[in-house]
Amino acid sequence: MTKGREVNKAELADIWGVSLPTIAAWLKKGIPFKQKGGNGKSWIFNTAQVAVWRDELARESVKADKPGESLEGAKLRKASADASIAELELAIKNESVIPMDVAIDQVASEYAIVRAAVMSLPSRMAPLVAALDDVGKVRTELEKQVTEILAELSYDGAE
Repeated sequence: MTKGREVNKAELADIWGVSLPTIAAWLKKGIPFKQKGGNGKSWIFNTAQVAVWRDELARESVKADKPGESLEGAKLRKASADASIAELELAIKNESVIPMDVAIDQVASEYAIVRAAVMSLPSRMAPLVAALDDVGKVRTELEKQVTEILAELSYDGAE
């Protein structure tokens, strides 16, 4: 899970689509908070911690035998999933995560470059190695070529 954001009561109510009295009821049920409100201070909540708390509450509710709680648990799970999706979309927008297909394409592209370089190594090195009669010089030349290939793996897009 992501680190979450720190929000006040009104922002938390907006994120979860509930009223301020609902947040007050959650406080009575034990919702986690970063800072207690009062004396001019706002309540501060971490959205990730609240999502975990709500998930736990939903699981407990579903486990209960009371029929009304099962529906409440389903609503809590849906609200929690919606909040998780919203956090993921925000993380994508802020570029702190990337979609998996983009990462897979990037890694596949980099592997193709390295594979081609490794596969061409014997034909590039054969004439050089054949001309050398010193094992140390052969090793130096091979290390140079391998280092160039490995440099392709460490390329991060910045030049």
